[in-house]
Amino acid sequence: AKATKSRKAAHEQFEHTRPNVVVVMNETFADLSELQELHDGYKGPQFFKKGLKGVFARGNVAVSPIGGGTCNSEYEMITGNSMTTVGVGKYPYEMFHMTKSSSIARQFKELGYGTVAMHPNEATNWSRNERYPELGFDQFMDITSFEGAPEYHSGVTDLATYEKVLDIIENNDEPQFIFDVTMQNHSGYSKKNIPEEDLLGIEPPELDDEVTASLNEYLACIEASDRDLKVFAEAVEKLDEPTVVLFFGDHHPHFTPDINDIYFPNEDETEHVERTRQTVYAAWANYDIAGLEAITDTKDAVADASVNFLGSLLLSKIGGPLTDFQRAQLGTMETVPAVNPNGYLGDDGRWHSFEAETPYTETVNTYLVAAYYHYMTHTG
Repeated sequence: AKATKSRKAAHEQFEHTRPNVVVVMNETFADLSELQELHDGYKGPQFFKKGLKGVFARGNVAVSPIGGGTCNSEYEMITGNSMTTVGVGKYPYEMFHMTKSSSIARQFKELGYGTVAMHPNEATNWSRNERYPELGFDQFMDITSFEGAPEYHSGVTDLATYEKVLDIIENNDEPQFIFDVTMQNHSGYSKKNIPEEDLLGIEPPELDDEVTASLNEYLACIEASDRDLKVFAEAVEKLDEPTVVLFFGDHHPHFTPDINDIYFPNEDETEHVERTRQTVYAAWANYDIAGLEAITDTKDAVADASVNFLGSLLLSKIGGPLTDFQRAQLGTMETVPAVNPNGYLGDDGRWHSFEAETPYTETVNTYLVAAYYHYMTHTG
């Protein structure tokens, strides 16, 4: 009843106050402090963890890929489809046209939003130049939109993309839905192009020199992302227009399974694999969302999820209209907050394999049937 009352209040607010909605899929952003602080006191990205204001949802987010395959996390977030139903080792962006696909971008477009996709790389990568228009994006800002932009490690800085986001919001009268896929943290992590003063000098005693070097190059990128996020969040806070931001990482770096194997031997296989398929997310707003006034950046906002559920979770929290499938996803999340091709998370806080018989089996099987039907009827 409480959730229904909150949802009704948020929906009434959304009907007369349409906020800008920004989704940042941050390249390879993960909190490796969850790997036993890397046995050297690493605490993770501090602004992301402690500095954000107006957070109404945050937690771990289960993804499908590791070390690459960004497009699959992107696909799951935009469409709500799960790679569990598509299959491992497949890339929907390269397999299907998406004019019939479900799409959160198209949902916002139908509500009168401007829809912009942004990625400072070649437009043809993962066929984004074809898929984005099919998914309902009016504009795609590729690398040609970032001429002369500052770079860090693997490309255009996060901050340069955030500045574009702010420009779009400030220079358009209608509300905006913006999907920003960042680039700077992209692998590999042996480029040796990080300023010396940015390296953290983390030296886990169990790791060899090669992994340690890659780890430090990667962590420097995460620190840079955290600094840029601080600038962006503070700018969003000052915007005159109501604005919501959802920020999440698309996958772990390629080397974390090596650390996982050393630090967590002899444990349940599903939980072991899932540890390196968990990044982090946070959603916040620069205004008070009706029905969520009591939510602060505390345990009240913690809600683990999987990336295919993030769109439904976001729309529900801000009061946006929901499809029947999105309502089904939210119902599933009450007891099974996350699912990916490796297994599912129960509300007991444990990961389970699909083969195991558990109290969640019926819920999971019902969801998978619905998800497969939704996928098959919204593809092509």
